[in-house]
Amino acid sequence: FEGNGNANDMEGFDFNNDGYLDIVLASTIHEQYYNSRVIQFFQNEEGKNFIESIFLNDSSLNYAENCLQEKDNHEAIIFYNEQNQNKKISWDQLKNDVFKIAYFYKSQNINKNDRIAAVLPNIPETVISFLACAQIGAIWSSCSSDFGPRAVIDRFKQISPKILIITDHYFYNNKKIE
Repeated sequence: FEGNGNANDMEGFDFNNDGYLDIVLASTIHEQYYNSRVIQFFQNEEGKNFIESIFLNDSSLNYAENCLQEKDNHEAIIFYNEQNQNKKISWDQLKNDVFKIAYFYKSQNINKNDRIAAVLPNIPETVISFLACAQIGAIWSSCSSDFGPRAVIDRFKQISPKILIITDHYFYNNKKIE
């Protein structure tokens, strides 16, 4: 692409097929024309601009479904903690555990778009609880117990969770915190 500063030089410029360098040059040499072409390019069939557009309106995506596609005994989670404990969870076991917790959520009448709150440390059970939440379409929110009781209450009060998951203790700097 070559230009002399004249917007007419951009007539016929193909925003879909020209290279990155051409687009950069076009955006600097013919800034006004370039900007109007970008807006035209991103307008949808209804004439709405990019910001107002709704993409993939009839589509759905389940994060847990995508995470749990593996079907074998390879390691999905490898956990080590400060107490030199370790735990390995296979993809099959992870999927089984997620399904169990999802079933529990459903038995507690937790449904799509309901909120689940958790005050949990970085342990495999936290990942399992989150994936089970995602599997049923609920909304997950978590925070560290380091926040302190008042901050945890203030945070979760805003979202009105249907269920709160907590732990009875965790370890920090090799100290048991209850």
